[in-house]
Amino acid sequence: MRLLTAILVLAATLPSYVQSAENYSVDTTVRLLDLDYSGNRGLVQEYDGKQYDGGEVDINFSNVRKRAYLDLVLNGINSGNEDGYFNLNLGSYLAVKGKFSILTHRQAHLRNGIINNGVTEWRPYITTLNADMPGMLFKRVESEARAIFSLPGNPDREITAGFWQENETGDTPDSYYSGGLKLTRGMVDRQTRDLSLGINAGISEGAFSADYTQRLFEDNSTQSATFIDMPTASRQKMAFQDLRFHNGAGAKVPVTAALSARTRTSAYNNYTGSAYSATLAAAYKPNKKTYLTAKFYGRTTGVYENRSVVDAKGKVWGVNRGPSTQIDRYNLSGDLKARHVYSDKLSFKAGYNYENNYRAHVATSSYRESLTRSTYRDGSDFPAYTHKNTIATQNTRHTLSAGFDASLPFDAEFGAGYSKVMANRAVFNGTADDEDRVDASLVVPLPAKLTLTLSADYLGEKNKRDDFINMSRKETSYQTALEWAGTSRFSTGADYTYQRNTNRGNSLWGSSGTTFINARIVGALYRNENNIIGYHAAMKLPRGFSLDGNGSYTISRSAQPDTLSETARVIFAPTDIRIARGAVSLKYLPARHKDLTARLGYRRDQWIDKMDALNSGWANMIDMSVSAKF
Repeated sequence: MRLLTAILVLAATLPSYVQSAENYSVDTTVRLLDLDYSGNRGLVQEYDGKQYDGGEVDINFSNVRKRAYLDLVLNGINSGNEDGYFNLNLGSYLAVKGKFSILTHRQAHLRNGIINNGVTEWRPYITTLNADMPGMLFKRVESEARAIFSLPGNPDREITAGFWQENETGDTPDSYYSGGLKLTRGMVDRQTRDLSLGINAGISEGAFSADYTQRLFEDNSTQSATFIDMPTASRQKMAFQDLRFHNGAGAKVPVTAALSARTRTSAYNNYTGSAYSATLAAAYKPNKKTYLTAKFYGRTTGVYENRSVVDAKGKVWGVNRGPSTQIDRYNLSGDLKARHVYSDKLSFKAGYNYENNYRAHVATSSYRESLTRSTYRDGSDFPAYTHKNTIATQNTRHTLSAGFDASLPFDAEFGAGYSKVMANRAVFNGTADDEDRVDASLVVPLPAKLTLTLSADYLGEKNKRDDFINMSRKETSYQTALEWAGTSRFSTGADYTYQRNTNRGNSLWGSSGTTFINARIVGALYRNENNIIGYHAAMKLPRGFSLDGNGSYTISRSAQPDTLSETARVIFAPTDIRIARGAVSLKYLPARHKDLTARLGYRRDQWIDKMDALNSGWANMIDMSVSAKF
């Protein structure tokens, strides 16, 4: 509450402080909150990290003088999810900008398990060691400042200096193995800091810029279980160099070119990495209705590191078999796009992308290399050591795309697009080398101020060349929305979304310690299905009052059913979840005091896990706020 008190004092004294300014404005909002919750708060309010411990304050201050101005914005002070920025301009020679954001991510363990012949078995296990865990909070703090110096007599030539920092601290879900998989928490402590220097210059009706950035990354994260021993204190240094050029926007063929270099080192395992890239992009308009763009990109990446690591205490982890170059990669890609406006009611677009990757050093892992049996339960035969999980030395991808947008009778709008990806082989076994993507949308104005929107998306992936994994994946999504503009006092709308994801592929189960040693599951299925209903409404009431409401209800189910043997029928990771969210707010804008606004809001979030009540919970939130302009 000390921070809140200080902000309130500042907000109260700021108007009197700036009365001598030529032009100023201050917007202040004071918000009081209350929270009531039960159950697993980490799931109910995962992305709502507010503290709900009393109040929040927003401040927006602007001061404009003849040769300078200042903008200062602070949002959600004392909430746990603060953000803000400032913009200070001192004439034509110096500008300083800065921003910050604080995000608090509430987290929780999501228990899951299997259904084995109709009996649910929860994994990982919650034991007395970790059953009593208060809410885990993960906080990310990002801050940035940038100064721009314009050279006297050359306003188009600038020197820039920048600072950026990100801190990540708090708790995160973790696990360990001790007679079974157990839940615990990890302690996150990471920091990344950038210092940059650059120049910008206008040259020959174009612009040139050069930037250098030095980055330092340090990781001191640990696990909370004291008996867990692990490497700690990873420290890395990185350097970025960028050169960019573009000619004037009025040029017949606008061109942008860039050169970049990236280097990274770490004493953690003697890691060194480097990447160099070049980009060239151009645009051309042969006539008033046709637009052409082209982009070419090349990148080379090299990595060198030891196969063992040394932690901050000097302890060596792993077996040092000498240095490994890992995967050095050379990438070349080109992208061509065209758009033609046939008329004011019809336009077409098309594109082609080429990508080639070459890897100098690749890793190979054999399937079942220690086993001699090669005949699997489904009867298929694969001799030992013949099927390997290899990374492709070289792979090439071709992507073709096309689409159109059309205006239909009765002011309807329709658009559709299609893209096809073809590769000579997948990067890994079990990943796709063939892809189809389709999207379409239709907007139809209806009588009585109604608007209907329909859209659909489809993604299909498969691997046509790998006979061992034989993967395929399909994602489909359908959306519909109905909006009613209503009257000047009332409007409403509702929407519905259906999503389905299926993933099929052959799976290999078992080891010498199980009964499934030769279980090769052909066409193992994973499926996920979501149904989402949403609504919103807005109503203007007499005497300056207005009422707003919105909500949604989600049904989400997923499972991976497999038959491992004649007697073992298992459903892996089954989920059956309901998520209900609703909010309503009442606002008051008095006619005689237009610089004053009051608001009363209520929100309820509920998470219902049909499989496991320990994952369920709800939260009720009330907020009252008053906003004033000075």
